[in-house]
Amino acid sequence: MIAEIVTQLETLKTGGTLRLVEGALSYAAVEVKPADKDMPAAFVVELTETFGPARGMSQAIAQDGIATYAVILWLGAKRVDDRRAATALETLRAAVKGVMFGFSPAGAEGAQFTNAGGRLLAAQDNVVVWQQSFALQFQERQ
Repeated sequence: MIAEIVTQLETLKTGGTLRLVEGALSYAAVEVKPADKDMPAAFVVELTETFGPARGMSQAIAQDGIATYAVILWLGAKRVDDRRAATALETLRAAVKGVMFGFSPAGAEGAQFTNAGGRLLAAQDNVVVWQQSFALQFQERQ
């Protein structure tokens, strides 16, 4: 699913300046600020997968689930209170929401991503890090 989200994000009109990175391991490897040449960057990670109670009998079981994915945006700024950085973040967030909201990945049986909120993760050392989350409802059957 992460690869499909990255493919969807590649449709963003950023002039090729957004570096897309897959997965939690890549994100976890960023212990310090990425090099300026690598920003802005977007990391795609699965945050949660939750399930409701199972329904059905012994041979046919169904269970509703929700998977939450995050697009974590890293932007460089001359200062973290720089108005241009705030505008760039706002523009990038809107673009990400624009391509993700309503996106229906292959195999999702028509389910679409919905906006699950966002939050500031960091604003220091001339870097702003924002997490924009999206939820996808699905059903598992046996």
